Amino acid sequence: MRLVIALCLITTLAGEYADADDAERLPATNALLSILENHTAYDLDTAELDRAMVQGLINALNDPYAAIIDTSGADRSGTTALAEGVDAGLTLTTDSYGCLVVHAVAPGSAAAGAGIEPADRLLRVGAGNTAGQSAWEVLPQLLIQPDETLRVVTQRPGEEPRHLELKWTPYETDTISVRVGDVRRRRWRDSQNGEIAWCSIRTFDGDTTPAEWNRMVETILAAPNVRFLIIDLRGNGGGDNACIPLLGDFFMGGETLVNFRRELSEREWTQTVVNSGRPRSRLIPFPSVAIVNHGTASLGEITAAALRDNRGVPIVGTQTFGKGTTQTWVDLDGSYAAHLTVGSWTSPAGTSIENAGLQPDVVIADNPRTPNVDEQLLRAVDVLYSLTR
Repeated sequence: MRLVIALCLITTLAGEYADADDAERLPATNALLSILENHTAYDLDTAELDRAMVQGLINALNDPYAAIIDTSGADRSGTTALAEGVDAGLTLTTDSYGCLVVHAVAPGSAAAGAGIEPADRLLRVGAGNTAGQSAWEVLPQLLIQPDETLRVVTQRPGEEPRHLELKWTPYETDTISVRVGDVRRRRWRDSQNGEIAWCSIRTFDGDTTPAEWNRMVETILAAPNVRFLIIDLRGNGGGDNACIPLLGDFFMGGETLVNFRRELSEREWTQTVVNSGRPRSRLIPFPSVAIVNHGTASLGEITAAALRDNRGVPIVGTQTFGKGTTQTWVDLDGSYAAHLTVGSWTSPAGTSIENAGLQPDVVIADNPRTPNVDEQLLRAVDVLYSLTR
């Protein structure tokens, strides 16, 4: 069992391009196992050895987004659910030091209620230390049951650790929301007769986002006075690339949405994704502005980059996360699933944002001294009106 898993991971990474040298990578592993079985006073935990070998191979990749989860005896369809962390409202990532960092916090969630913010490090969950664990391993520990409290420890850069309690709180889990209205006296006001549709796209989920996207478009087209769109991508950490065709609603047929470069073993190839599916082009008539922040990553960044490159849509906010790579889940012999980087992407204009992020056309951060005023939204509205002057 131990060697089967190691072999499976090695050959899966190379895919159909695996070569004869793969077999030569295993003698050292066999020798070490023999030594452990015959020259140690400690009992061998076979399951722990399995995991240690797989984890060692993953670590050797030096892939900051690589991770494994144990799926033995579980339904593999649950992998996506484990990655969402919807109950606590947290989206996690790993920094360059291997520490878990909060990437985004869902509004109204238990995490938001406890005061957790993007860029906070997550040090402990319950009684367990998160050191050495991936986001995929920790997120299932953040599930909160009704009438229960989960204790966590977080830390902001330059500050002391904070001991917090996450209390189960029902909150809106839709991936998209749309509000029709306008701004009066530096406040957003919902109004059926408003001329702005404020579309918040929080994430891209292959199962639920397409239907929510169509409802968003229907709401915009049914509003009698809507002339402008605000595309709010703040905190959107990406999601399922199967949602990319939805972006076609903003573009003409045949326009490039994103360029992918796949890399497996010594082979690589490129793929240009163009607007060729349905629905498409329904939102072209509306002047638009996008809002981003450091929590905007991956498919969130792909969306903003395509809007700017193809339509000249201004971007308002702060520098985005800078995730220019793509990942996928790979099954390992039915016992584990590995999350691996398989390539990179560039914008329609050929720009890579890896580690650099998207630089907004209008840079503005929310003012902490006025927490009830959305400064980025207000500036986006000003930019919208300037487009028609």
